[in-house]
Amino acid sequence: MFEVGKTYEIVILSAHEDGICETIQHWEVKAIEGTLLHLHVPADTTSEFAQLTGPTSEQNMVLNTASCFFHSATLSS
Repeated sequence: MFEVGKTYEIVILSAHEDGICETIQHWEVKAIEGTLLHLHVPADTTSEFAQLTGPTSEQNMVLNTASCFFHSATLSS
């Protein structure tokens, strides 16, 4: 099960013209309501990646873990 305050590597499926694709991203769980996860990724302005590609903005998402597009989640260390 998920825990508030923990960060997970989340895999989400998406449909495209070429078929099904996986999107993998690290998200922090901010709240849990049944099968809904309120997720957050802070803005990145200081990492090496951000220095090479430019800063990223803050992201928030509500993910329904009962959705057929939710594939998996692994606790990040």
